[in-house]
Amino acid sequence: MLLAPAFLAACATGQGGRTAPQASDTARVEAWLRAAKLENVPFTQTWPNGRLAAGC
Repeated sequence: MLLAPAFLAACATGQGGRTAPQASDTARVEAWLRAAKLENVPFTQTWPNGRLAAGC
């Protein structure tokens, strides 16, 4: 499910014959995501009624 956009983009650009990423690439990305400190990242959310909410 997470790779669906990548597969759709490959189909749209005619690169459907490309192979899947190497295991080392996947492991590198997973390690980066685990190390990223995202607990205190500021954000702004827009509600369906147009109001804004912010937090960190």
